[in-house]
Order: sequence, then C-alpha cells, then structure tokens
Amino acid sequence: MTKNTKDSPNSPSTAEGQRPGGNLIAVSARQAGFRRAGRAWSVEPTIVSTDEFTREQLMHLAHEPMLAVVRCADTEA
Repeated sequence: MTKNTKDSPNSPSTAEGQRPGGNLIAVSARQAGFRRAGRAWSVEPTIVSTDEFTREQLMHLAHEPMLAVVRCADTEA
C-alpha cells in the first residue's frame, strides 16, 4: 500500500516555490500511450498538479527515460 506523503514537510507539495494546490508539471511520452504512475501519457505535454501523485510516483515520473517531465513556470505575481 502506498502512502500519500503530501502533508510531509519533505514532500514535493510543500517544496519552495510551490503554488497552492501543488506545483504544475508538464509530462509527455516518447511513445503515445506509455503508462507510468497510473496514467497513459501522450506525446503532447499534459499539465498536471504534483498533488495528484505520491512522492514515489513523482520520483518514478522524473526518472523514467520514456517521459519528459518539466516544471511549469509560475505565471502568477
């Protein structure tokens, strides 16, 4: 059973520069339909909140060679 760590002080959802509701990341796959973290990813970037994933899932996304994961810039002042 995976533990949701979003309330942990070391979790990505409480990291510096984080927006309320979690950081936004853009995830795209090298091959359409590639699955990781319970989702099928497209070759087009999909914008998602880090709050939608556990810390473990975020680590898997970030280290998966078949995916490109980019932190979205905060456009709010």
